[in-house]
Amino acid sequence: MNKILYSFIFCLFLSCNKDNEVIVPPDILQLSAVRVGTVDLELDNEVDQIPIDKGVVISFVLPLDKQSAETAISLKDTDQNNVDLIFTYLDDDKTVSAVPVTELLKNTQYELQIGQITSTTGEVYPGGTYKFKTQVGTLLLVSASINNEDMLSGTRIIDLPTSFSIEMVFSEPLAADLAFSDFFKVSPLTLDFELSEEGKKITITASTADYLKRYLLDISPNLESEQGFLFEGFKKEFYTLLDPTFKFPEISEEELLTKIQEQTFKYFWDFGHPVSGLTRERNSSGNTVTIGGSGFGVMAILVSIERNFITRQEGIDRLETIVNFLESADRFHGAWPHWMDGNTGNTIPFSANDDGADLVETAFMIQGLLTVRQYLNSADTQELIITDFHIN
Repeated sequence: MNKILYSFIFCLFLSCNKDNEVIVPPDILQLSAVRVGTVDLELDNEVDQIPIDKGVVISFVLPLDKQSAETAISLKDTDQNNVDLIFTYLDDDKTVSAVPVTELLKNTQYELQIGQITSTTGEVYPGGTYKFKTQVGTLLLVSASINNEDMLSGTRIIDLPTSFSIEMVFSEPLAADLAFSDFFKVSPLTLDFELSEEGKKITITASTADYLKRYLLDISPNLESEQGFLFEGFKKEFYTLLDPTFKFPEISEEELLTKIQEQTFKYFWDFGHPVSGLTRERNSSGNTVTIGGSGFGVMAILVSIERNFITRQEGIDRLETIVNFLESADRFHGAWPHWMDGNTGNTIPFSANDDGADLVETAFMIQGLLTVRQYLNSADTQELIITDFHIN
């Protein structure tokens, strides 16, 4: 391109000579570099990722005529508007630095136009145009909240109502015609979007969520600002609250206490051994019954008669079964073992070194039986027989 311009200048000098006198054109002023920051610009190719906070530096091999340089150098934006420049000179006036008065815009195309520049000794640079695009900016999520709870903190967000809204403010405006549903997701909810604050704020309202469920706000890294700034993506999980409505009819404190007592009693009653009537060690213990647990069990039978969980006759029959079985079960100097077989009354070792009497377990049982004796009515024949229970 420089050769073409040189030929053009040569012909121009010839045509303007009225006497057809041959005039030798001036020598070409050689350009050694054009760069922004550390990035070299190319005459025929647009260069990307140019920094926005650096000036244009143009270097020649000879000192410049400053007036011609400042007249010839201009920087235009995509609308061909001039960008105001501040000129300084370096390297004995061989290099001119043109710094924009205001910082260049990110992700924007610019055109550096260099016209004819002369050196202080008369050499001429014919000119050239350099195109470049500034670096793509970063779209930042400045703030994010869901029902006024900060989503950018490390705090776990819980107990949200099933209807909620999310507010986010970005560092740059988002394009109004963006298909937001492609970039903002809280699956499987349907979202509605509203832009405000000149496109920097987006408010998201969601369809009704489920109770006690984990949700994930997922913002795609493909999201861009109106100017094409890139976003690194964002994810934040949150949890809705437990359904506050009652799942069962509301009951009073007294009714609750009764229910707790009844359910506790049902273990001793429902899992009582069918032969001995004694309490199993666990609901899955088969024939293994426990003497201490059975002492609590006989006490529970008395309470249940009084609370009408069972009839008095049902309770008396179970107590009669228990005392009859205990009378013939294994004893060691009158004390029962910790465990025994509910069918036979034979001792089941509690451990390798404990296969005999257990005074603590026996004490629990005796306390229960003494309470039974005080509770029963000696005027009733069946109950009188039970109160006469004794250990030989």
